[in-house]
Amino acid sequence: YPNIWPPVEYLAVVGMLSYGMLDEAKRIMKKYLACQAKVFKKHGTFFEKINGVTGDITENYHYINQGGFGWTNAIFYRYVQLLNYMETHGDDSIYIFPMNDVPPYDLDVIV
Repeated sequence: YPNIWPPVEYLAVVGMLSYGMLDEAKRIMKKYLACQAKVFKKHGTFFEKINGVTGDITENYHYINQGGFGWTNAIFYRYVQLLNYMETHGDDSIYIFPMNDVPPYDLDVIV
């Protein structure tokens, strides 16, 4: 706290999508995109972590906050893909759920 790390947030979003919590997942994805776009516009790059309270880059907790960070870039792009897909194909079609005899960790993302 107060750092937000994209990979941890992404795991929560995927879990919400997997369990049908679509409105909550979309809300988090949209807030993340808006926040990261604001940071990018101000600083010209994405950062490894952002401050969840201020919506800007964090102080250097334990080590320097790195700019242009891969997982931040990838998750920003992934959220754009997911939201676009849900908008054009309907929210229900985002995941193909496995047969009952297959473990739930075998979910396949359509996009």
